[in-house]
Amino acid sequence: MARLVEASAAWVRDGASRDATAWERALRLGSDPSALAGEHNVVRHGPVATPVRWGGSDARADADALMRAVAASLTVTGAATVSSLDALPAALGSRLDEAGVTRVVEDAASAVKRAREHGRLRIIGAVEPGVRGHADVAVYSAAPTASWLDVLPFVREQAVSITAHRYGTPHPPSGRIGAALLAGEVGIARG
Repeated sequence: MARLVEASAAWVRDGASRDATAWERALRLGSDPSALAGEHNVVRHGPVATPVRWGGSDARADADALMRAVAASLTVTGAATVSSLDALPAALGSRLDEAGVTRVVEDAASAVKRAREHGRLRIIGAVEPGVRGHADVAVYSAAPTASWLDVLPFVREQAVSITAHRYGTPHPPSGRIGAALLAGEVGIARG
């Protein structure tokens, strides 16, 4: 991934670094902020293969925005798909190809259909007519930033509550499951 963002602006490189830190230290692992003895309330995040829809131009700022979104996807899911109405500019396309990013040329209706598989779509640049207004697709169209929050379109939050006792008696299997959830050892459905 470092090669993907090395030619980008400093804010893109900084954001990609923050993504990696947030994913490894917090999002990949579960968290139990309540820390109750009688139950486990674990919040965790699982990867979602959210497609990135490109509606930008050849401008450096648009290219940086795309690289930022793709870096976030690669950090969390290990893969990325970029959808666009027309072929991407050659330089941009070759950078994505080197990173193993899947590129798809398709109209907005096909992009929405692709997004339905995962329930979300990350848009960089202009939002095309017909993309918004689908109850089954969350559209993330805010401009990317250098914050780790840019990984959120690529994760699905899950809350798991487990009673750690049976009629007031501690239940060791519940404790083991809670610990495994916190350590990220129990899988989460991929989107």
